[in-house]
Amino acid sequence: MTEYNAAELRASAEAAAAAAARLAMKGFRSTDLVAVEKADNHDLVTEYDSGCEQVIRTALLERHPESAVLGEALGVQDTSGAALT
Repeated sequence: MTEYNAAELRASAEAAAAAAARLAMKGFRSTDLVAVEKADNHDLVTEYDSGCEQVIRTALLERHPESAVLGEALGVQDTSGAALT
């Protein structure tokens, strides 16, 4: 079983969030923002939502490839063999 260090996991999460924030700020108050309905007209997703989720997913999996990521916009990818979700 893999040992996890809380400080290391926190650093990974903070780095992933910072990377996603840089993308999110590009869409902040954008005048050409396009949102699509996910489930209904109250559940909207923009390219920045899915883009930020992908940035976070990539950053976390680069540091912790034995993990699985469950996200709101992109769902879950292959979790077989994942030690940390």
